[in-house]
This record gives sequence, structure tokens and C-alpha cells, in this order.
Amino acid sequence: MFTVKKLIVNLNHVEMTPLFNLIEKTEDGIVIREMSINSWKIQTVKGRIFDSRELLAASAKLPKSIPFPDMFFGYNSLTVQHNNGFKCSFSALGALSHVGIESDLKVSMSSDWINSRYYLFLKIRKSEADHLKIVKPYDWTFTTRYSGDFEWDDLEDMVSVQDMNMDLLKRHDPILFYESQSLYEDELGDNGCSELSVRIRVMPEFFLILQRFFLRIDNVLFRIFDTRILHEWKNNYVMKEISHLEMPYDDALKILRQERLCNQAEGEDLSHLSDSQYISSIMDKQKHEIFFSTQKYNII
Repeated sequence: MFTVKKLIVNLNHVEMTPLFNLIEKTEDGIVIREMSINSWKIQTVKGRIFDSRELLAASAKLPKSIPFPDMFFGYNSLTVQHNNGFKCSFSALGALSHVGIESDLKVSMSSDWINSRYYLFLKIRKSEADHLKIVKPYDWTFTTRYSGDFEWDDLEDMVSVQDMNMDLLKRHDPILFYESQSLYEDELGDNGCSELSVRIRVMPEFFLILQRFFLRIDNVLFRIFDTRILHEWKNNYVMKEISHLEMPYDDALKILRQERLCNQAEGEDLSHLSDSQYISSIMDKQKHEIFFSTQKYNII
């Protein structure tokens, strides 16, 4: 079934806001939102978690045998495309295809848990597969260095680091369009959490995409991979910024206690340690950056 829920055409709420069209429609429970602004088309697709039948079909598209996370939002995607052909997209399947076959991280009982997940994925009875002696058949943390799929050749590495216009990004201008989606999530056998999400906001002068991979392994570490895509309408290029941050779990817990966000006397509230925004903010303050790069796509 296909329905159009809302149609907004050529809104111009404030001075200097570019004209744009926005259409939202639903097809078989999948919500599709499309925005046309300046020379750009933005599309977001949002749906439910894949069921077993859909997971089986999707597994054939993966380059290697990787079990799926607990929650795999295979319908979810974000695409931005310029009239000249430049295209950037983010998808759950694209991200999972960049998960490695090994992990550099290990916790107690992780091998047994990994093997049980792998046997289930391959539909092999344990009694028949014991001789395989699989130790680390895939990266059990689902860490992905995926930074989107791009269709454009004119890529330029920024030799001198050109930061994104933070003053512009911090301004409280009207939000013309916003969408946030999960791509996949896993609780890592109650050892923490692994989450990948992507969101976009469109403002009168720019659009900004943030894809974030967030990993928490209890009593071990935190890891964040961020990809930011920024385009200011006045510019003839798109900026891409990639950063990798890590922090020991105990360091974050110490800061949490120092800020009195958890009170040991009343029983510790560790909910902030599941908040990627909070962890990212203390990583920035503590200079826990491991890798940083900025690239520029010339689109005109």
C-alpha cells in the first residue's frame, strides 16, 4: 500500500531561506522523505528491523560471512545527490560490509559467545562443527570504518587541515529538514553495546550529515568513529571529515564520578555511559583522538 502523508511545497519561512519542496510518503510501512533544495535532492528511507527471511536475502549481498547484529535496520538509508551527478549515501548493508573478520578486543567468554552466534548464522549444529575450532570468525564488536558510498571522482585531500565552519554549525537557525536513523545495534552478549546511526539536518545555509559508530565494552573501552559531511550552499565543494576516538572505560567512569553524574552512595547511575554524545564530549575535552582526516569533493 502506498500513501502520501504530507506535501509541503516551496516554503519560505524566513528571509534568505532557499525555496524547497518536501514530500513524505509511506509504502508498506516504509517511510520515505524527499527534499529538493537548490540543486540537491535529499532522500531518507526508514523502516523496521529485518526479519529472518530478509536477513537471509541480505546475507547473499555481503562480501563475507558475518552474522547480523541483534537489530539490523536494513531498510534505513540516507542519500544526497547533486544535479551534476555527485551522490553520497549511507546504508546498513553498506556499513556491515566493512566489518572486519577479526577484532582487536576481547572480553571474558567472548570466544564462546562469538562461536555460538556464528554457528547459528551458518545453521550448523554444534556437534557437527566442533572440529572447525572457530576462535574469531568475525569482529564481534561490529566495528565498521564505513564512511558512506560516494559516486564522484574529484576528491582532494586537505593538505592543511581546514576545519568545518563551527560558528555556522552552532548558530540557532531554523531547521528546514531533520532525520535520524539507526542502521544497526547489538548488545554484545550483555558486554556493552555497538550502535551505528546516521542523521541529517538541513538549514537555510547548509546541510550537515553525521554518521556515528559508537562502541561501549564494559570495563574495557569506548570507541567512536564519526563521519561528517558538510555543504554550504554558497560553496562549490562538499567537505568530508572523519575522526576516530577511543578512551579506556575506567577513564570515562572516573570523569563521570568527578562530575557527580553518578552517586556511589545512592547506587551508581551509569546511564550516561550509554550516551554517545556525552562520551564524545569528554573524549574531545581529554584529547583522545586517534585519527583525523578532512577531504574535499569539488562538485562544480
